[in-house]
Amino acid sequence: MRRRDRDRPSLRGLSLRTRLLVATIGLAAIGIAATGITASVLLRGYLVQRVDQQLTIGLRAVTRAPTRPPLKVSSAGQLPTPYIFTELDTRGGVQRQFGGSLEAGDPRPDVSVLDTAAVEAHGGSAFSVGAVSGNESFRVLAVERSDHTGADTVAISLHSVDSTVHRLELVIGGVSALVLVLLAALGTLAVRLGLRPLADVEHTAHRIAQGDLSQRVTDGRPGTEIGRLAGSLDR
Repeated sequence: MRRRDRDRPSLRGLSLRTRLLVATIGLAAIGIAATGITASVLLRGYLVQRVDQQLTIGLRAVTRAPTRPPLKVSSAGQLPTPYIFTELDTRGGVQRQFGGSLEAGDPRPDVSVLDTAAVEAHGGSAFSVGAVSGNESFRVLAVERSDHTGADTVAISLHSVDSTVHRLELVIGGVSALVLVLLAALGTLAVRLGLRPLADVEHTAHRIAQGDLSQRVTDGRPGTEIGRLAGSLDR
């Protein structure tokens, strides 16, 4: 067991300078990573909350409309909208879907599993679903129709939210790497300057050990660890 413990890599074999640098950069990396993760989570939560507010407005508008003519994606007069409206029957079957982009091949939310029980389970709160095809995700708000013949849903793609959060993560990653490199350079310089008196004490102690008792440490400042060590050698 003792032989295995000696074979394991340990910081004990590293110099004091290296251990100080490793500890400083490690703590800084943990702090930067925690800050970046927190910023990403908070930003995503804020953006999703804004999307949920838009869903509430969109669903309120479509449910209050006296008639809801379908807006065909291929219609030449239609303007693109972030809202994708879907009318479902009681079993979650899609009766019709309109709104969204003008491009027919764009992803559409997969709301086919939202039967009446599922809509009631969400309790009027927005939730996330995947796309019918592809990896895109959507926020959806669903409400049961007053005549109990199905549900109306409105969805907005989270592509812009994901893109914004991804760009933030790239910026944080780049800045974090730059900060760690600068910290390593400045830390190396600071530790080297801070431990220079200790190196002088080491050289003086080596000369004293060789028999030169006239050697004295001149750079020991009283009240510091190095100063107390220097005072002990000068006695």
